[in-house]
Amino acid sequence: DKLEPLRYPVIQILSGIATLAPSARYFPLHLHVMEDLVNLAAATGLVTPAATALLSILHAESLAKKSAASTTKPIDLTIVVKVTKSYTTSRAFKTSVVDRVAFILLRHAHSLAGTIAFPELLAPVLSSVRTFSRNKAIATALRKRVAYLISAIGNHSRWIRAKRDSITFAPGDTAAVEAFEAGLNTAKSPIQKAYVAKLKEHEAERARLADDAAAAATFGNDDDKLDPAEHNPLRQALEAATDPRADDED
Repeated sequence: DKLEPLRYPVIQILSGIATLAPSARYFPLHLHVMEDLVNLAAATGLVTPAATALLSILHAESLAKKSAASTTKPIDLTIVVKVTKSYTTSRAFKTSVVDRVAFILLRHAHSLAGTIAFPELLAPVLSSVRTFSRNKAIATALRKRVAYLISAIGNHSRWIRAKRDSITFAPGDTAAVEAFEAGLNTAKSPIQKAYVAKLKEHEAERARLADDAAAAATFGNDDDKLDPAEHNPLRQALEAATDPRADDED
């Protein structure tokens, strides 16, 4: 492929972007980049630092701070790259961030489903996510949102280990390793079931948010209708979270 030489430069550029502006305001941008890294790794088989960067967000100090009292509605983080400083303290934002991190990590794990070393490759991720789930400084509601990820990785690790119990070849026998991986029926594996279920849920949520955004955009300004900026909470949420005039100090 003529584009193959661009793989490594693209990974370097995306990795660099992921470390820029560590403020929570730019978590949406970082998540965009990390998802691209995970997708690139899945398509090429290359190793990227996406998991490490995702876990750094999960353990960000801002998620452990007490959420500010707010009635702010959640927004789709896949359509923004930056939010206001005030929005980062809301429970809606923190929930959206944790959900996005968990889903992208599940996508990362799913891309490695057919690898004989899955338990070892995902052990650091599993350990880190478990640490997050046990961190009493984090709101219980947030910690519960990664339970499915822990279960999916743990179940698939046990599934791979059970498959490995019958092997007789050494790790250095690459031909045998490749044959083993080729014989794995990951279509019925635990991680596949978890990923398919979560993907449907993820797409349904995105569709719901898109419908809400469309409704907000078409909520008329006619004399016989309410003004959207004043009376539409969904539009208010998006505008408040992404207002470029707010918090310019960052």
